[in-house]
Amino acid sequence: MIRRQAFLLSIIGIPIGLVIGYLLGVVLLPLVVSVSAYSGQASVSASPYIFLGAAAFSLITVSLSCHRPGRIAAKVSPVEAVRYTGINSNPKRAAKESVNGAKLYKMALANLGRDKKKTVIVVISMSLSLILLNSVYTVSNGFDLDKYLNKFVQTDFLIGNANYFNVLNGFHSEDDALSERFINVVSSQEGFEGGGRLYYNLGKSIIQYTGDTSGLLNPSFGENQHLQLFGLEDFPLSQLDIVEGKLDRDQFKTGQYIIEGLPDDDNGNIQWDEDHYAIGDRVTITTGSGTHEYQVMAKCRMGYANHVRYWGDFGFYLPASEFCSIVPYATVMSYQFNVDDAHTSAMEEFVKNYTENIEPAMDYESKQSYADECGKLQNMLLTVGGALCVIIGLIGILNFINSMLTSIIARRQEFAMLQSIGMTGKQLHKLLIYEGLFYALAAIVLSFAFGILFSFIIIRGVVGGLWFFSYKFVIAPLLISYPVLLTLSAVIPYAAYHGVNRQSIVERLREAE
Repeated sequence: MIRRQAFLLSIIGIPIGLVIGYLLGVVLLPLVVSVSAYSGQASVSASPYIFLGAAAFSLITVSLSCHRPGRIAAKVSPVEAVRYTGINSNPKRAAKESVNGAKLYKMALANLGRDKKKTVIVVISMSLSLILLNSVYTVSNGFDLDKYLNKFVQTDFLIGNANYFNVLNGFHSEDDALSERFINVVSSQEGFEGGGRLYYNLGKSIIQYTGDTSGLLNPSFGENQHLQLFGLEDFPLSQLDIVEGKLDRDQFKTGQYIIEGLPDDDNGNIQWDEDHYAIGDRVTITTGSGTHEYQVMAKCRMGYANHVRYWGDFGFYLPASEFCSIVPYATVMSYQFNVDDAHTSAMEEFVKNYTENIEPAMDYESKQSYADECGKLQNMLLTVGGALCVIIGLIGILNFINSMLTSIIARRQEFAMLQSIGMTGKQLHKLLIYEGLFYALAAIVLSFAFGILFSFIIIRGVVGGLWFFSYKFVIAPLLISYPVLLTLSAVIPYAAYHGVNRQSIVERLREAE
């Protein structure tokens, strides 16, 4: 009988769950794909095999869940079942005399101890959604926009050929150069504050250490090595993130010095194992025009904004004038520029229109575009995480409602007897409200304690290591949720009692006969 009842409920519930799940997929999938690296078309599959598999899994779960309760119920005699009130009698338990009388809150607390397993399950299910909600908000709130932007762009705008921004195609030939027309157009726009070109040597470049290689950490660095050679005008030179040494611009522009670029890892940390030379070392660079000697002045972070986007061998930077004098075919790789705050939106709109309609072979990146991407990532996390919080929260509330309903139904005769010896309806309502509030208080204590531990240990330890994340302890979602939880815990028992106990005291007492 229990299995058949569960099967009938499954016939109603599973189709509803499949429909809601499909609709959630339709809503959430585009949001997730929009912030991923996937550039193709994504669609929610309506394959019948997916629905059949989900339905079969749910049926198996329901069947297994009914097996043990069914066996327990089958062992209970009809007389015991009729007299069941939810109290587990223990003949060995000694009777206790009340000192201060029968207090309602004490009775409510004792009622929660009748079935400790059920109480624990309800409290845990109510707490999980609160812990998850606080965790999702902590992760979302930890997104550091400044870190995110600094990894990709140091200036307001970066323009270049579309192939420069496309890692699959790459910047490989003179056809991939940035057009001077595009540079002239953006530099003439209102609000333009300053900019500069970044050059790249598409030809063969070789670097060799000048001096005794025995002093090098890795002697192989003293041999001929292929390098990626860049030239910087004044503006991009001022944007370099110097990590070792000191940049003297006037001295650097004499053409006797060079800057070594060091890549960073996915967490934004400099890869010092790629450090080749010391400050002051002299190196010889060979290009199509001959051999030229330079002294290492400083070392900088080699990031997305000042690199060719596909990682190769050594990366070094020269002033633009020196670069153009030693590289036979100096190619403009990109152009960095800033705009005043009042004209940023207008420039964004102009550049977008220009790259779409006038020179489609060109493209751009901006701080605003990356900020929007970061915002999409936050929204995706909040939406998906929020949906999970709602689902788990509903499960917790439904468990609480189910627990209160079954308890009230099983204790109808008990309530009738209490009322027959003097308990008023108002006192009975208070008793049930106290029970609900004790459930809520237990969930609050559990979620607060484990929410803090989970935030400090798990989130701070795992997510806090991400390069775009700055851990911030957050407790506000829990504090905002607690009044709502307390209100529901007081209202639900009151409403449940009025929903199932419509009979008079005499009628309920006669049910036990």
